[in-house]
Amino acid sequence: MTLASGLEIPANRSATIRWRAFFSLVLFALLAAADGQPTGNHYEAVSILAGVPGRCGVRFSSLEFRLENCPLDYLIQYFDYGAAHYDIIGLPKRTSSAWYSIRAKSVTPATPKEQWAMLNPVLEDRFGFKWHREQRQRPVYFLTVSKTGIRFPVSGPDSCVTWDPKTGPVTPDLKYDRDDPTFINHLGCGVGSTPRTASGIHFQLHGATMQDLGNQLKPFLDRPLLDSTGVATKFDVDLKFSTTLSTGDNDLMFPSVSTALKSAGLIVTKGEAALDVIVIDDVHAPSGN
Repeated sequence: MTLASGLEIPANRSATIRWRAFFSLVLFALLAAADGQPTGNHYEAVSILAGVPGRCGVRFSSLEFRLENCPLDYLIQYFDYGAAHYDIIGLPKRTSSAWYSIRAKSVTPATPKEQWAMLNPVLEDRFGFKWHREQRQRPVYFLTVSKTGIRFPVSGPDSCVTWDPKTGPVTPDLKYDRDDPTFINHLGCGVGSTPRTASGIHFQLHGATMQDLGNQLKPFLDRPLLDSTGVATKFDVDLKFSTTLSTGDNDLMFPSVSTALKSAGLIVTKGEAALDVIVIDDVHAPSGN
């Protein structure tokens, strides 16, 4: 079957951070518009095989969804519930380091958003994944505006393409160059792009509120970034920062996330807040095919 779209996550640490980030940005937008699993549709055939560490790939057509050599924590964090690593508590080490290849065929054609949603019962049925949500006091970052004001340009009517909430944002085609600076224009409003650079992230986000910005910076931080700006204006964001997953300046070529935001008129401060988290009650190696 010809695969209509696909992405890969390289094994290199810096590249892995960038691709984890890209998956999260697109998936967050998909889940933000989700209206539940399509009625009557599901994966009628699911094959799960042991994978090997290396390049985690995602491939899908309208009837088939493939995950190739992907770790279980990716399935839970990004492919299923859209959570960052700090949103999940209790993932056993014996399962977090396991890699799998999954091939799933749906009963009827499905959009990418629907295909992501249909992975939920696969995790629950085949991996025995049991979980619950609860609220806990957690470390966070607060985003506020400096005295200089926000320096991002205000989004214009043509700065990005509005996407249909029924289908989700545009899914990148394999043939499209993700390092092309115009790549973001093919994703849609509120969906970020992270073209590769020498040793850092070039983060772009068009038509975004400050809440969108905080949500889509999740992959690059060690705790949530909460919008405390009180600003509802939409901006076109363009930032360059280190691949280090923190707010510290640990990269010689690129500043930290917080330093990059400060140059754009935004201040990041540490604090605590009550947040919803996913607590894992049980998960194990998958049952047989």
